[in-house]
Amino acid sequence: MKISNIITIFTFLLVVLNLSCDEEEKIVEVPVEVPVEVPTDCAPSAPRGIDADNRDGYVIIWWAPNPESDIAGYDIYRGDSLYGDYIRIGTKLDEDPDPYEYSFEYEEPVNGEQYYYGVIAFDEGNNESEFSYIVTATPRYEGFIRLYEAGVNPDASGYDFSTISNAAQSYDSATTNLWVVEDAEGVQRFMVDNVTDSIQDYGYVDNFDLINYSPTEGWSPSGSAEIIKSHIYVIRTGEIEPHYVKIYVTFTAFEWVEFWWAYQSDPENTDFSPAPVPGMIERRSDEGRLVITPSYGDR
Repeated sequence: MKISNIITIFTFLLVVLNLSCDEEEKIVEVPVEVPVEVPTDCAPSAPRGIDADNRDGYVIIWWAPNPESDIAGYDIYRGDSLYGDYIRIGTKLDEDPDPYEYSFEYEEPVNGEQYYYGVIAFDEGNNESEFSYIVTATPRYEGFIRLYEAGVNPDASGYDFSTISNAAQSYDSATTNLWVVEDAEGVQRFMVDNVTDSIQDYGYVDNFDLINYSPTEGWSPSGSAEIIKSHIYVIRTGEIEPHYVKIYVTFTAFEWVEFWWAYQSDPENTDFSPAPVPGMIERRSDEGRLVITPSYGDR
């Protein structure tokens, strides 16, 4: 049954009163109660700030809290394609403690497969919002490795990201994507095969997952980059159907370097963590399932 709440709003009206004190006209503030009827069947606004982080074998979906005071929770949906069926994969209650406002971890995706996610808010009266913007996510492999300078330990100076391992190999192996050298000035450098592979220094960051995508331009013309601690580097491997990689240098030492790596096994996919796709609307089918169709205007 639909009901309404009567919310009393206190406003202050300026009332002109003629007072006899010194025969002066004075303006005083008099509180007046004004009842305002607010219906409880109003649906919440669609969740905003949707984002997704690709991880190794799972995805984290983030969003901003809704502004309504009677929000009860959020339903998270996933689709295997941009348009078509979306299945509800979980619910996040508003009362759940979470230091990052709102997030949801989904641990069933397959690395290298692209998925689509959206969120619906619902309030204490079970009124549901419209579907949020949709974000895509493609989980990727990640790992950690130490490489030595080629002049020191050539058999452990290179790496082939497609092996999805943490096993170093020779810098001159035919499959090596990246290796470490010390140049004539004594500077440690990452090297790639400048014919098939590309590299660029993406700069300083304090979090490996802050870099969400790979650029498609800006590659080093020399096929090399100076190794700097706490810098992110982006690599493109292969001329046909290239794969994209990011690495994060955690430690540099005399003769070796250590870094985290994330390899996107989906060819030509530049997403390490993707951006939202606007302009979607939904048509409901059965419970727990949505059908998404194109919209020709941003919400």
